[in-house]
Amino acid sequence: HIWISNTIGIVEEKVKLNTITNLHSPATIANPKENIESCSSLQFKFALLIDREVESIKNFSLYNFINEWWATRYRYGGTDLNGIDCSAFTEKLFSKVYSLSLPRTSKDQFNQCMKIATTDLVEGDLVFFNTSGGISHVGVYLGNNYFVHSSVRDGVTISSLMEEYYNNK
Repeated sequence: HIWISNTIGIVEEKVKLNTITNLHSPATIANPKENIESCSSLQFKFALLIDREVESIKNFSLYNFINEWWATRYRYGGTDLNGIDCSAFTEKLFSKVYSLSLPRTSKDQFNQCMKIATTDLVEGDLVFFNTSGGISHVGVYLGNNYFVHSSVRDGVTISSLMEEYYNNK
């Protein structure tokens, strides 16, 4: 909610500035999300974490969800903010962000998916890993080779597909 009020204040300030000095075009004022000065702290946070342009962080529902769960510890079989495992995290994310139901386990989620090339991944795609002899880990792709997941070591976090561990799995 703070972001909305701050953004409105910024837009109003630009409108006043435009009226007085004509420094900004109306297109810039009409679409503040395309303007780095109008971006939220959430956009900056995740743009830094996944090495993307700040303005490219547009799925606020997704990034608000990630932010809400950020650093929640991993707990095998866990399904809440006291601890969550990878497949429960993706299940909750898909339900809240995309209004889609997923099965409970990473293996069952994998069995309902269509396999695509890593080069074809887009934000929101599931990424699966074989960490213990079969599909045993899942995350959600964010772009630029990064994905969000509930990691045994770090809890809910963002990792790179290029990290040696995940690249090998």
